[in-house]
Amino acid sequence: MEILSLEWKQVEGAPNLDGPAMLIAATPLRHGGGFDLKGRCKTDKKGIVGEPHSIIRGLSLVAVHGGTEILAAVNLVRASGRLIFEDDVVEMEQFYVVHFHAVVTTGVFSGPLMVHCTTLQQVSNVVWLQLVR
Repeated sequence: MEILSLEWKQVEGAPNLDGPAMLIAATPLRHGGGFDLKGRCKTDKKGIVGEPHSIIRGLSLVAVHGGTEILAAVNLVRASGRLIFEDDVVEMEQFYVVHFHAVVTTGVFSGPLMVHCTTLQQVSNVVWLQLVR
């Protein structure tokens, strides 16, 4: 997997959260060979030790091919070179919220793919994609 781009901003189609959690949505790219990933990480301010942007520390993407069970994992921040700063974190009442949007290529992967994201504190939902080449 390769991260073509990563942005710390809310985009159309990003999932909405009522309480603390991490939630992602993903759609295959029109030209094939990858997917568009949108996510939101929401954490209670009381649970944060250190700077607010630490809620996204260790943000990684995990993909498992549904047919072969081959696993691929990548740290989104390291792979993209796009660091997160305090002003990328939004304060909403008693929560800190980080939005992220990434475009990911899957290399030789096609067919069924299960993806989820993790940080050091949270694990997202799992999204099932059907990729074409």
